[in-house]
Amino acid sequence: EYLRFTMLKQNVSTNVALDFICRALKVGENRFQYAGVKDKRGTTTQWVTMRYGKPSHLGKVAQERSTFARNIRFGDFEYVSEPHRLGALYGNRFGVILRELNRPDSEILDACKALEDHGFINFYGLQRFGKGEFGAKSCDVGREIFRGDFEKATRLLFTVSHNIDDNRCIETKNAFNAGDLDLAMQCIPNSMNAE
Repeated sequence: EYLRFTMLKQNVSTNVALDFICRALKVGENRFQYAGVKDKRGTTTQWVTMRYGKPSHLGKVAQERSTFARNIRFGDFEYVSEPHRLGALYGNRFGVILRELNRPDSEILDACKALEDHGFINFYGLQRFGKGEFGAKSCDVGREIFRGDFEKATRLLFTVSHNIDDNRCIETKNAFNAGDLDLAMQCIPNSMNAE
C-alpha cells in the first residue's frame, strides 16, 4: 500500500519539498508520511512513504523544470505495509564539511581550537522553533520546560490556534483552559499536532 523511498534534498525544507511534489502530482499532502522534518540548509536525506505511490510518479516530479526539481532526488524504492510516522526516528547523523576556506592555516587551526574549547552556537530554523502556528512557539514552550514551569508549558501547548486546530481540538483546548479537565479528556482526539 505504501511506496517507501529516500528523498535527498538540497537547500529545501522537508515541508516545502513535499508541497512541491504534491503540486507537481496534483495530490493531497495526506498521501505522504515522514518521521521528521529536515533542515532547509544543507544536503539531507530521509525516508518518505507515499500511499498508493509508484516510482514513475516521482519520475514525473524529477522532470519538472524548476529549482525545486533540481534540488530534490529520489531513490531506494520499495513497497512497505506501514507508513512512516512522525517522531518514529532512531536518531540523526550529521556530517559537516567546510569548503573554500580562504584563510591562513594558522587562523583555521585557531578557530578549530576555539571550537573544541568553547563549542558553538547551534542555530535552528522553523524545524525547532516553528512559526507559532500551533498557538505558541515551540521555543517558548521549551523555555518553560527548561525553567521547570510545566504548568505554563502545558498552558502554552493548549493555546487555541484557529489556523490549525479543528473543532474537536478547539473544544478540548477550551475545556482545558476553562479548568474542566474531565470534559477536556472526553473531547480530546486521538491525535493533536503539537500536544
